[in-house]
Amino acid sequence: MTKITNCDDVFATLSVSGDIYLFTLPSADEHWKEKKERWPDIKPQRVWVPRGQLNAAKDVSLGMDSAVVLCTVSGHVFVRTRNLKAPILSMSSTPHKAFKFHRIPSLQRVIKVTANSAGGFAAIRVDVPRLPIATTGNTLAEDIGSLLPHFLLPYRDLSDGNGA
Repeated sequence: MTKITNCDDVFATLSVSGDIYLFTLPSADEHWKEKKERWPDIKPQRVWVPRGQLNAAKDVSLGMDSAVVLCTVSGHVFVRTRNLKAPILSMSSTPHKAFKFHRIPSLQRVIKVTANSAGGFAAIRVDVPRLPIATTGNTLAEDIGSLLPHFLLPYRDLSDGNGA
C-alpha cells in the first residue's frame, strides 16, 4: 500500500498497482462490548480496479458520505457517487451497482486530489510548459523595410531648426 487516508470512520488505501480499497473500523466501544476479541475483523472492499496501465489510481481522497475522489496516471479525475438508477431490490438477472464512478470532464493533467468532510474537493493540475518559439530569418521590421525603402532613410532631427 502506498497511501492510507480516512474521513470519519471510513478508510481508503491505494495499492502499488493502482487499486483502491475501502474499509471501516468498528468503534472501540461496540467492538469490546460485543465480541470480546483482541482484533476486529476488517473486510476491505475493492472499489477501483484499473483497466490498463493509464487507469491506475495515482492519488485518492475521501469526502462526505464515503465519496471517493481519485486521479489516475493519465491525469483524469473520477468521483464515486451513489447510483440513483440502481433499485434497492433488483428483479433482473444483472446486478446493479449502488455506487458509480464519474469522470470530471474539465480536469486533465491532475497529479493530486483532496476532499473534505463538507463535500468539497480540489485537484492540483500541472500545466504544459510553454517553450519559446525560435524564429529564423528576417524580423517584421526588416521585411517592411525591404518593401518600403523610404522608411529606412536616416531620421532627421528637425527640432533644432536646421533641417538639412
